[in-house]
Amino acid sequence: MLFLTTCSHSWIAKPKDVPGYKRCQPFKGGPQMVKIPHFERSFLLTDGCWFMDTERVSIAMYLFFKEWKKRFSPDSRAEQDVLNALNALMVEVGDSKKTVTAYTMDGTIWSGASASGLTVSPTWVWIRVRDGQRLCDTSFVHELIHVVIWATKKTDGDPDHLGSKYYGWKIDHNVLMQEVNELLCRWGV
Repeated sequence: MLFLTTCSHSWIAKPKDVPGYKRCQPFKGGPQMVKIPHFERSFLLTDGCWFMDTERVSIAMYLFFKEWKKRFSPDSRAEQDVLNALNALMVEVGDSKKTVTAYTMDGTIWSGASASGLTVSPTWVWIRVRDGQRLCDTSFVHELIHVVIWATKKTDGDPDHLGSKYYGWKIDHNVLMQEVNELLCRWGV
C-alpha cells in the first residue's frame, strides 16, 4: 500500500518593516531594481514582480552562504571576500531565452546552448525564471557558486566547471548545490 502526502499551500514572504517604495511595484511598467533584504548593496533587477520576490532571493543567499561556510571552512579573508561579493550582488531575473557559447559541467565547450543562468561578472548574475517557478528549480545556486569562486580566486568564476582549462570548481561544489537546492525546495523557495 502506498500513501502520498502533498501540500497545496503556497508560501509567500511578506516583509514586515519594508516601506512600500522599497518593494517591487507590480503596476509600474518596465524594469525595476529592488533592494534585496539583509544584503547591503544587493539588488534584484526584474521586468515584473511576479518573477521572483526579493525575500526568497535573500533567504537563498543567506542559506547558501551558511552552507558554503560549513562545507568549505574558509579562512577569514576568503569568508569576507565572499560576503563582500554577496553584499554587492546584482541578481537579474527574467523569462527571456539567451543562446550562448558556454561550458558544460564536464568542461566541454558548447555553442548554441540555451542558458538558464549566467554569471556575467563577479557581482552580477542573470537567472531565467519562468512564471511560478521556485528559486530552487533555477540555476541561481549554480551561479552563486561561480560568484564565490570569483570572489576567492579573483580572476574568474571557473567557467568550465569540472573541466581542466580553469580551476576552482570541485565536486564538493556540486554537492553544495544539490544540498542547498533541496533545502530551498523543502521550504518552498
